[in-house]
This record gives sequence, C-alpha cells and structure tokens, in this order.
Amino acid sequence: MLMTNLCAISTRKILRGTSIMYQNVRFGKNGSHYGAYITLMCRRALVALWPLMLAIPPFFLPITYMYLTFQCQWHDYGALFNIINNLFELGYFYSPDWGFDHFNVHFTPFFYILSPIIHVSDSLLFYLLLHSFAIVTSIWIYYRFAKKVLKSSPLATLSYIALLVNPYFMAANLYTHFEVFMVLTLMGFALFAVKGKVGMALVCLAIALSVKEDVWIYGIGASFILLHQIPVRHMAVYVGTSISYYILILYLLYPILYPNSIDFFLQLWAYGPSKGAVIQYLVTHPWETGKRLITGSGLDFNLLYLFVPFLSGWRLLPSLAVLYLWLNSTDVSRSYLAFYYNLPCVVLYAITLPFALINLERFWCCLRSRFPHMIQARIATQTILFAVIIIGIVWQIRPPPSLMQSPSLSSIFAEDLKIGRFFLTHRTINRVLTNREKAVLASFAIGAYVPPRDKIFIMTNNVVYLMQGSWRPDFVVFDLNKSGVLISEELYRQFFAYMQTSPEYRQVEDVANVVIFAKQ
Repeated sequence: MLMTNLCAISTRKILRGTSIMYQNVRFGKNGSHYGAYITLMCRRALVALWPLMLAIPPFFLPITYMYLTFQCQWHDYGALFNIINNLFELGYFYSPDWGFDHFNVHFTPFFYILSPIIHVSDSLLFYLLLHSFAIVTSIWIYYRFAKKVLKSSPLATLSYIALLVNPYFMAANLYTHFEVFMVLTLMGFALFAVKGKVGMALVCLAIALSVKEDVWIYGIGASFILLHQIPVRHMAVYVGTSISYYILILYLLYPILYPNSIDFFLQLWAYGPSKGAVIQYLVTHPWETGKRLITGSGLDFNLLYLFVPFLSGWRLLPSLAVLYLWLNSTDVSRSYLAFYYNLPCVVLYAITLPFALINLERFWCCLRSRFPHMIQARIATQTILFAVIIIGIVWQIRPPPSLMQSPSLSSIFAEDLKIGRFFLTHRTINRVLTNREKAVLASFAIGAYVPPRDKIFIMTNNVVYLMQGSWRPDFVVFDLNKSGVLISEELYRQFFAYMQTSPEYRQVEDVANVVIFAKQ
C-alpha cells in the first residue's frame, strides 16, 4: 500500500512537470514532438527514481545468489514463509517450530496484508525479493526525507549512500525477516510527517505498529526526533497514536484474543520475573548496562557512524534509549545487533543523522569564525560523510566482530554457484513433495526449499521420535552437502544410516547429494 502511494505521488509529479514542459515543445514534422515528450518524461522519472534503481542491484543480487546456492536455511526464511502461508493452509498462522499460532509469540496483524501476496506467488524467491524490495524502497524514501530536512541534494545523496552501504542493513537483508516492513513504513511515516501530510503519516504509522508489538516504542521515538521539524500538535497526534495502540490493542485486546501468549520479552531480557523488574535492574545498574553503548557491539555500531548522530543533541535520546535496550538483551544475537535485530537502531539513527549534520555545520561555522583558515563547513560535513561511507564499504567485506554471526557479502559469495545443481535439485524436490497433506521431515539446510505445507518438521528432537518408532512422517529429506544443524553431526550420520536400513522407508531420490526417503 505504502509503496503504491509513493509511486503514485512520484508519477503525478512527473506527469505535471512533463505536461508543463510539453507545452513549450515546438511541434515539428514527422511527430518529433512525441520524441521530445517521451525524452522529458524519462528524464523526470530518472531524477525521481534514481535512488531506487541504484539500490536494487546491491540488495537483490546477494539474496538471489543465496537462493540459488541453497544458503536460505530454515530460520527465518522457510519458517516465516510457511507461517505466513499457513493462513490459507490451516486458517491461522501456525508455526511449525513452536507447534502453535505465531500470534501467541508475536502479535503481527500485518501478516493479514502479507499473507495473500505470499500465498498467490507461492514462491520462496518472490518472498525474498519482496523482502529486499522493502529495504530498497526504504532507502529511496530515506533519500527524500534527508533531502527535505537538509535542503541539500549533495548531503542527502551522501546520507542515502551511507545507509545504502550500511553493513547492518545488509545483514538484515541477508537474513529475511518481516521487520523490514516496519523499516519501510517508519521511513514513510518520517517522510510524510516532515512534509506535513498528517493523513498519510498516520497510515504509515498504523501499518508500522501492526508489524510487531514493540514498534510503538519506535513510533514514539521517531515522533520525538522530528519535533520542531513538525508542529507540536502533529507530534502529539503521532505519539498519542502509538500510546493508544499499546494500551487498547497490546495491553487490553491482545491478552483477550490470545490468553496463552508467551511474554517473549522476559526470555530475552532475563533480569527479573516481570517487565518492571527488568526496567528496575537496567536503571539501577547504570555503569554495568550503560558501558555497552561505548564498548563491544555498541562501540561497533556507533563507530560506523563516527559518533556523528551524537551531535544531534536531545534528538539522539530516543535512538540511544532503543540502542541501550537492545545492547542489554541477555540473548547474545540481539545484544550483538546481529541478523535483523539492529533494524530499530538503524532506522532511528538514520532519521537522527540529518539533524546531526545540520548541527555539525553550525558548529563548524562557529569554529571557522574564530579560525578563518579552516575548511568550509559544507566540505567538512561532506568529508565526514565520505568517511562513514568508506567504513561501511570496508565492513561489508570484513564485518566487525559483533556482525560475524550474520551472513555477509563475503560469506555469501564464498559459496560456489552451480546453476545446474540448483535447478535439478529444486525440480526434484518440487516433483516428489507435491502433496501438501503429506508430512515432511527435512534437514535444516534444505527445509526452506520444501514446498509450503501444513506439516513440515525440522530435524531436531523429531529425529529421536522417528528412530524410537513413535512417529512416521511421509517423507524425510536430507541435504548431505552440509553437516547437521541443531543436531550433532554424529546423530545426523546415525539418523541417515538408520533411514538407509529402515524397512519402513525406501529411498526415492538422490540428486546432488539431496536424498529423499518415502514411507513404504
């Protein structure tokens, strides 16, 4: 919806501009005016959409390469693909991993928008590309936001490139998760808010809130950052919307709809038996928790930006609060900002950056008034942004320690591309596993490529149940190209040997070391 509205707005602007220019074109013979009209229209389209087109290759190519080299493993590629699709398979968002409704863990009404699109496409690759397109569109929207705030195309372009080469953003792209749609809609919210289009800003904010249950915090943070760039009354509306969503939907309605829901927060911030106890611990241990902002993964994250957002003054507080919360998670992946866990921080830092650049230029002008031989403020700002971009590019190739858990461009392209093997294996899996009512037990490595179904299991504890004879799935799929994940390599080998000798199963396929057993 958001992408459609943005494209429609851009199209209207292009057509208005080209119609005015068209009136000034002299009508020559042989229809030369038509060529001039098309040329003008293409030029306007290029001016409006170049940030979108430039961002597509760096994000689409790696994710496509991952797909073609079977690097899209079960989490979160196949798991979420099946969860979203299960609305049409089972009537609700059943999670194969948890064995119950996804909404018992994460309240994500946005799935009702996403599910029809995923179900109609029926393609893992389409889901991956849609995910990347959400990121690419977010970067394009950010360029327009930065240009509106900075009132400078060169600075907006450098800010856009800094986000384009951000290694944390790339890590999120290479580990597919639905939170990228929160990024897209929050960026849209920021753009429409600074343009004074309250209605569209509220639509974007409402969609963002529906993506995940913690987005209300980021909605308040983004509104606070935009204060003075937007009227106080507008900020009050946006903050009130986020708070109302939390009270009415998350606090009152959600427990009624899902009384058995799991408080995931207490598992990931295990500092006490309640949220109040967790907050109390964080507040009463300022040094132990606060030092993480300038050490370890917090230092890595701020160093990428050369601490420039700190120059935004009070506007940094929401970004810093969110970063502080994530860095203090007791879950290592989250505290390292690995995978997609960095997205809230990336969004808020990106929104804060233009205001920091404005303050940087003001500060530099004051210095230059005392030291006239210093370089101009604009040149200094551009130089610092260039440095941020260079760090981002270097870290894409050699990620900082905190991002080593995540897929990176270097790790993705280290895998050999064998197109013939991909098509042969992919075609075989789809041909054998066409019946969606048949239960499938698949290895972690190949599970995402199993066609969507209501009964798909990954080789974890299910292996033991099968070997004990208490469970018999219709198909068992091994990927012998990669060692066992979530189970030990020894148990993986034992299980494969068991399947080879089991009288209840027969081997029906062995293509490129992907072996499929079927129940007799």
